[in-house]
Amino acid sequence: MVAAVAMLNSNNHNPINTMFSVPRYFALASACVCSLLAGCNSSNSESNRIVGDWQIVEVEEVADRVGEASGGEQDEAQPAPNPSNMVVQFQSSGRLATETAIGNINSVKNGTWKFLSYSEASNTMQIECNLAGQITEHEIEFMSADLILWVPPNMAGTSNRMQFRRK
Repeated sequence: MVAAVAMLNSNNHNPINTMFSVPRYFALASACVCSLLAGCNSSNSESNRIVGDWQIVEVEEVADRVGEASGGEQDEAQPAPNPSNMVVQFQSSGRLATETAIGNINSVKNGTWKFLSYSEASNTMQIECNLAGQITEHEIEFMSADLILWVPPNMAGTSNRMQFRRK
């Protein structure tokens, strides 16, 4: 590209070379790149709605279900587990992380997420998650800008939608 521009500028007597000087090529190339980027990121504001850290709201209810599924009451001889919590982090780069500490479950999983679509009418977003090698699709309902209802990817085997609040 530099050689082509230098060749065009070497013959200043040609009217075409005068009309298409280096600054004009730069301006034209910049305009093309900007318009392409704007077109590629048209859904960026919609996908950015989910970016950030989200913490489960009704953690005790989920902890009770996990406790029932794992065999009921905790043995009194064992120390009490850490406070229950579940956090899902969506990064704008497409990275995804989940941290779960509920009952005997204490895990951190990393993966990726991808924006699929957004419906303004129902205020829902469709995303695809790849977490620990498992690819799942999720519908996220936005109750408000900071409150969502969905089945997180680390609980994809269940059908229980859970509320998460932006941290």
